[in-house]
Amino acid sequence: NGDEVTIDYGNTVCDVAVYQIDGENNCRSDAYIHDVSSFQLAPHGLPAVTVACAGSIVPLSVPNQPNVTYEWTISPANAASVIDDHLSYSVDILTNHLSNGINPPYFVDVTLKRTYCGDIEVYETVQIEIIDIVPPTINCSTVVCQHEPTLISTIGGSSVSSAYTWQFSDTTLIFHGASVNRAFHHPGTVTFTLTYQPDPNCDPAIVTGSLYVRQLPVAVITRSGNTLSVPLQNNV
Repeated sequence: NGDEVTIDYGNTVCDVAVYQIDGENNCRSDAYIHDVSSFQLAPHGLPAVTVACAGSIVPLSVPNQPNVTYEWTISPANAASVIDDHLSYSVDILTNHLSNGINPPYFVDVTLKRTYCGDIEVYETVQIEIIDIVPPTINCSTVVCQHEPTLISTIGGSSVSSAYTWQFSDTTLIFHGASVNRAFHHPGTVTFTLTYQPDPNCDPAIVTGSLYVRQLPVAVITRSGNTLSVPLQNNV
């Protein structure tokens, strides 16, 4: 009773009837019906886990409802970041390359806080699984002998041969596999490029290097009387 009332609405409330009462005779007026539409927060609809490559953008969005505020947060903060308005119903998240010793894939928690009806807060957390292509370490000699087989190997990469593509400056041949065993027939500096792509959905890692091919010494024997000799050659 009274000019003002406070009503706690339940999910089953459809309308509120308001009457005026004659204080002298206790007569009640016809009802004024005030329609009530109870607010329902829409399901967020976000996938539980989204797989993404490091360095890519992941778009996430939820239904845009009136009188609802949004706030997105990421943990750990160095693994990804919101690159636009983190208070919007729709955001783009940039995934990062981590260099702190965490072996990929690694998981990022994305938490959305939605506030409605003034102070009712709802939290939802989903994950991004980040696939990061970490280049393997190349192990080879920096100086090799001409015409002799030379092993160039990798450490810490995939065991799948097709993940490795080798290109050398002294040949148009393409090599595959975690290691290459070949001879170099032209003296001088040879550069090489390793394209490492263990996941076809992510950009490859590119590793470059070089080695020096030393020319074989030439053994030309000369004789002077009873003395045999060969000419002096560098590094021989």
